[in-house]
Amino acid sequence: MFDLMRTGELASVKIGGSRRVPARAIDSYLDRLMDEAA
Repeated sequence: MFDLMRTGELASVKIGGSRRVPARAIDSYLDRLMDEAA
């Protein structure tokens, strides 16, 4: 997960000392994976 955020494959937002991944970013990432697999 951290590698995906570091490379920019998974969007994230830093809030305070935490890094958060929005639900729509996960949806987009999974959509891309499914498109590549098809």
